[in-house]
Amino acid sequence: RDDPPVQAVSLDNPRYHLPDVSSTFHGRDIFAPCAAHLANGVPIDRLGTPVEIASLVQLPDITPEFAGDVIRCKPLHIDHFGNVVFNLRRTDRNARATLTLLLQPSGVVLGQECPSDALRTDRNVRATPLPLVRTFGEVAWGEPLAYWGSSGYLEVAINGGSAAEQLGIGYESVLEVRTV
Repeated sequence: RDDPPVQAVSLDNPRYHLPDVSSTFHGRDIFAPCAAHLANGVPIDRLGTPVEIASLVQLPDITPEFAGDVIRCKPLHIDHFGNVVFNLRRTDRNARATLTLLLQPSGVVLGQECPSDALRTDRNVRATPLPLVRTFGEVAWGEPLAYWGSSGYLEVAINGGSAAEQLGIGYESVLEVRTV
């Protein structure tokens, strides 16, 4: 978002594709060869027909909202195990502080320290403390946890279960992270 596109083309010049383009694997047959040609100095306008910048699809902003000591996060992905990946990266500002997290509307609180005044909910649902851990083995089977996933994003899980199902987390959920 900080660097909007200044030029775009439709990659329709077959000179810069692999010789046999499949109908299902354009990443290998078109995108990768075009990227290699760009890296080798071929001007972008040789790769295809110009496209108006205004016609490009704008993806939603997945940046968490930062307001003082509160970070508001939303789910990016729920995997087939029910683990929920939120849009807070370990490298985001304030993410390395000691965290207290509040998931709304299910009322889940997670973090290394959960003071009693952080145990609040919007829908009078009992709050559940979740430790911020490095591995699933740091909590008992069936217990909830939060951890920094392999892609660097904050994830919420249940050891041996589905956090999405058991904690009622959906794509509309909001995770409030408070730095303490």
